[in-house]
Amino acid sequence: MPTIVLLVALIGLALPDRASAYLDPGTGSAILQMAMAAILGTLFVIKTYWRKLMSFFSSKPIEEEERPDATGSAASSDRDT
Repeated sequence: MPTIVLLVALIGLALPDRASAYLDPGTGSAILQMAMAAILGTLFVIKTYWRKLMSFFSSKPIEEEERPDATGSAASSDRDT
């Protein structure tokens, strides 16, 4: 019980009655920029890992897209010689 009273007293002393603070327009701009970066970063991660997320939440595995091999043989087979 005394520790609770001490904790409440310390919190009461740490918090001022009035906050005489000035927030300039740059602060609002920085907060807006951080919020936009968080939203766009989240959307990018979802876009990047969409197939893995869908296979994680679905019952059947989603097949990977077919990609040409490193030699580029898939692209060269479509050419006329």
